[in-house]
Amino acid sequence: MAQDAPSTGSGQGGTIPVVEHVDGPVGVQARNFSKARIESLGWQAKVSLREGIARTYAWIEEEIRTSER
Repeated sequence: MAQDAPSTGSGQGGTIPVVEHVDGPVGVQARNFSKARIESLGWQAKVSLREGIARTYAWIEEEIRTSER
C-alpha cells in the first residue's frame, strides 16, 4: 500500500510517503488520567505534584547555572 501512496522526494534519492491523516486518540483522552489503578497496586506518591514540580524547577535552574560555568 505504501508504494501507492503519494510521496515527496527525499534527499537520499528515495521517497517518503505523505500521510494526510492518522486516526488516533484525541489529546484530551491522554489528560484524563486517574491514579486509582496505580494506588490499587499499593503505590503512593512521596511528594505532592506541586512539591515535585518545585523540586524539578529548582534542579533545572541549578543544572543551567552549573553548565554555564
